[in-house]
Amino acid sequence: RCIALCLVSCVVDASLDAKAWANLTSLPEKEVFLQALVKELHGSVVSDAGLKSYALVAPSDYNILLNQLKTQLWLCGGDTGRPCDTVVAPEKEEKWQNVVGGKDPQKTAQFAQNLLRWRFGMEVWDQQALLAWARSPPQDLDTALNELKGASFVCGGSRPCHHTFAAGDPKELTPQQSRAVWTGTIAFICLCI
Repeated sequence: RCIALCLVSCVVDASLDAKAWANLTSLPEKEVFLQALVKELHGSVVSDAGLKSYALVAPSDYNILLNQLKTQLWLCGGDTGRPCDTVVAPEKEEKWQNVVGGKDPQKTAQFAQNLLRWRFGMEVWDQQALLAWARSPPQDLDTALNELKGASFVCGGSRPCHHTFAAGDPKELTPQQSRAVWTGTIAFICLCI
């Protein structure tokens, strides 16, 4: 955390221009720079996983970077060139307050599920547990996001999804399981050849 805070303060103190972008060498620095740049454009990051993936392959040319940002699905709003989905993103405090203030657990659960999917690349595998959580969610959006990311009814992102087989339902594979099966199958075929 200390390193991340230091990186944020360094990027915030620096200008968000071509020279600053050219001087970045590490992936965390690029991620922080991109987050700050999106905020300067009055946009929102709607997928941390998308941001991290883009930071890996982002062009070194600042002008190309600015043009590419207009096509990225992991951000929206402001001057980013991509309007935000009015139902979910960006996850602004007032939007959360409106959903929670409506006292409708179904809408709160749907909003939370969409936040998890778009912001963190996570999935809800136990809808009933999510609905139970949505009956008395935190009023503060940051607290809600932290609770949701750590909830036992959520998987994906940095936590593997293997709930389907664990629950005894071999009919459905999660995306991660499907990739693992295909990777293993291809590796086996290559060994056999």
